[in-house]
Amino acid sequence: MGFAEAIDHIKVGCYYEIDHSKLPPRTTPEQLKAVRVVMVSEKGALKVAVRFPSIHSLRTHITEGGYA
Repeated sequence: MGFAEAIDHIKVGCYYEIDHSKLPPRTTPEQLKAVRVVMVSEKGALKVAVRFPSIHSLRTHITEGGYA
């Protein structure tokens, strides 16, 4: 599976749990190594930009989404 196919299922505005074992160790930003959940803010053909949500925004997302 190529990179483009691997990110087809990723949606902007959604939250994802990071699988740190799949990140390249030398090129992964230190900030990304310290978080478990990210929100996708932009998506292109060859890249995905993420934001680090606050605890408050995660709680709101879980509560409003009916996950709790």
